[in-house]
Amino acid sequence: MNDSMRRAVHKCTTKIERHHKFAKHLAFGEHDLLRSNDPSDQEKAIVYNELVANVVVLQNRWTGVCRGLMLFFA
Repeated sequence: MNDSMRRAVHKCTTKIERHHKFAKHLAFGEHDLLRSNDPSDQEKAIVYNELVANVVVLQNRWTGVCRGLMLFFA
């Protein structure tokens, strides 16, 4: 693997790891434990947690865009 590809892979991996850490911070439930051992329930919890994390990120970015537009048009 050449050096530029290695840097690109490392950058993407770091970004994904940060997102997973952020999603874990937002996780709901008691100490990241589920009351059910059903695989479909576990999958739902993961999907919902990722959805919440993505919504928070989107809301933060959208707020920044709106503030920038307000300053631009003020």
